[in-house]
This record gives sequence, structure tokens and C-alpha cells, in this order.
Amino acid sequence: MRGQEATVKNIEKSIKEEVSEMKESYKKFKESDTYSKGRKSVDAAGDVTYNFFKVLLKVIVIIIGVFLIISGFIGLLGFISSMVIGHSFVQGWPLIWSPEVQVPGFLNHFVAPGTVTFGMIAVGILAGIPLLAMLFIGTKLVFRYKTNNTAIGLTMVGIWLIALVSLIAVSIGQLGNYKNQSSVTETKTISCDSCQTLTLKLGEDKYENYAKMDFEIDDVKVAMVDGEEVMLGNVSLDVERSANDDFVILIKKSSRGKTREMAKEITENIIYRFDLKDSTVVFDPWFILGEDEKYRGQDVDITVKVPQGKAVFLSNGLERIIDDIENVSNTWDGDMVGKTWIMKPEGLTMKEE
Repeated sequence: MRGQEATVKNIEKSIKEEVSEMKESYKKFKESDTYSKGRKSVDAAGDVTYNFFKVLLKVIVIIIGVFLIISGFIGLLGFISSMVIGHSFVQGWPLIWSPEVQVPGFLNHFVAPGTVTFGMIAVGILAGIPLLAMLFIGTKLVFRYKTNNTAIGLTMVGIWLIALVSLIAVSIGQLGNYKNQSSVTETKTISCDSCQTLTLKLGEDKYENYAKMDFEIDDVKVAMVDGEEVMLGNVSLDVERSANDDFVILIKKSSRGKTREMAKEITENIIYRFDLKDSTVVFDPWFILGEDEKYRGQDVDITVKVPQGKAVFLSNGLERIIDDIENVSNTWDGDMVGKTWIMKPEGLTMKEE
């Protein structure tokens, strides 16, 4: 307080004097050579840092642009090649696909004519536009040319959304082909009082040696036989108790369709054969879809009805088609072949050797 009395007024006066002196000292410092040199050094350092990060950012942008250009170009080249050549872009998946599988040929077995072409165009747009966008953005980043980005972006997004909605609509329409189901059962009664044991065998696979299997879905395969495509399906065999004293063979064919009438027509076009000679039944390993028929969930189930007290012999090879045959010993299907099974009151029982 510089010897003055410590009153509020004197304290206030002292503070004002100190502030005034600090302002004066700071003013003199700003006008000095030291301040000017320091200010220039700080500005220079800031400029260097700014320019460094500016150049670094440009380099990063160019690298990203080059990456987008290369990725977009390779993606477009591969996609166009797949579409033009017709090879499936999923042929590398861990399924049974082979390089000979063609996207249009594959899809034609499932959808109506003309739908494949429309679908391929839609898929091409859905996959192609993002790749084109990568190329566009990449070249913009590298070459910095001027364009109406908003118009181009909105156009790309609009076309992509139209293709997506169209593909979804077509797909939903095709799902309607599976809306209704129909089945037809053929019954063959084997009237043979002297037949105590019915022998079941699997017939020769006529397509094994020269038929080239291209793909399989839901137990249905497409085979190339002498240059012609044939759709084949696996059959399933079960053994149950007969309601009378006769052996009975039931062949149940089923399929789906847009209407019940269409489903019934498709079901009736399924071709399946078995041969009966004396007490031996030989089942074909495949059923065949009708000519030019599309896949509509076709299926063939065989049921052999065995009278109580009589038996069936399951020949080796039948494990390929037998499907969860119930028996009193809970024997696995694959272990049931090569043995005789008697239908007893408690169920199907293995005959003791």
C-alpha cells in the first residue's frame, strides 16, 4: 500500500495503478524488437505446419482416389466379364458348383421365361452403379475436374433404387409360384399269399457314368445328358405297417404352384418308375421332372406297407434312399441294409440269423 492507510478506497486506487503499470509494460514489450522477432518466428512455424498438413492431406486424398479408381475398374471388369461370359460369380463358394454353371441357365430352371433377363439387368445395375460411383469419386479426387455432383449423385441413387424395387417386386412375384401345394398318391397292391418276404432293391443309376451333374438344390439336380439338360430328384423310402394282409407300395408325388390346379399339373408331370417281379421290387434312384418344367419343390416319397407277420429284405445300396425307417431297435438307416426285417405287433424287428 506504499505506506498508505488500508482503506477500501486506497486498495481500489492501488489496484488501478498496478493494472495501469502492467498495461504500460505490455505496450512497451509489444513495441520492442524482441516481441517482433518472436511473433515472426511463431508465424513462420505455423505456416510450415499448415503447409505440411495441407500437402499430406492432398497426398492422402490422391491415394484414396487411386485406390477407388483401381478397385472400381477391377470390380467393373470382373463383373462385366461374369455377365458377358455368363459364369456365376458365386462359383467359388464351397458348394458343388462347377465352372460350367451359367447364371442364366441356372436361374431358368426356377423362374418364368424373360424374368431371368430382367433380373440380370437389375442385378447389373445394382452392382454396377456402386462400382461406377467408386470410379467417379476416385477420378474426382485425383484430377479435380468440375461436375454437377448433386445431379450425378441423385441420378445414380434414383436408378439404383428403381432397380432394387423392381428386383424385389419380381422376386416376390416369383415366390407366388410356390404358394399352393398339391400331391398325388399312386397305390400298388402286391397280392401274393405265398410271398412272406418282399425284397427291396435300388435300381441302376442310369445317369452315373455319362451324366454330368451341374448343381443341386433341395435334392434336385440338373444333369447334362448327351447335351440335353435333365432335372432329377432324389426319392425317399420308408417302411410302415400295412392295414391288411397285402404288401402295398405307395408313391406320393408332390409339388407347388401358383394355384392348386397348376401345382397338380406339375405333380402329374413328375416321372418315377419302379419294377416289380415276383417278390422283388426295384426302385429307380431318381425321379425326373417333366420336360421344360421349372423347379417347384417337386418331391417323391415311397412308402412300403408290410403286413404283420411278413417281412422285407433291404438290399445293399438302399441306404441311399431310405429315410428314417422306424424300428424297435432304433437301428440307424445305414445299418438296416443287408438284413431282413419282420413286422411284429411292436413294430419292425430285425430277423435273427
